[in-house]
Amino acid sequence: MKIEAIIRNYFQAWIDKNSEVIQETFADDIVYSECYGPEYHGIEQILKWFKDWNVTGSVLRWDIKQINLLDKTAFVEWYFECDCDNSRTLLSVWRVVSTEWCLHGGIKE
Repeated sequence: MKIEAIIRNYFQAWIDKNSEVIQETFADDIVYSECYGPEYHGIEQILKWFKDWNVTGSVLRWDIKQINLLDKTAFVEWYFECDCDNSRTLLSVWRVVSTEWCLHGGIKE
């Protein structure tokens, strides 16, 4: 699967609350850094974060404005809207997604 499709599927998984896509997207030894600081190590920690976050939160929109690729790095611009603990958050973000591809095609880092 191409990186653009993987990124789009990942974003949609948050809207759909689909942990299977999260599991399929990342390697077991993933290191995932949020754009605002938190870091998660390993797929189990990511799945726990995903499950816990979705108890009190919902991603309402996660629209990709553009994806630019350079080797194993994607530069992604998006608009994000969520409701978490009865508080609505709106963000417009540019983010660098650095990837290392594993044999199963998941994102390692």
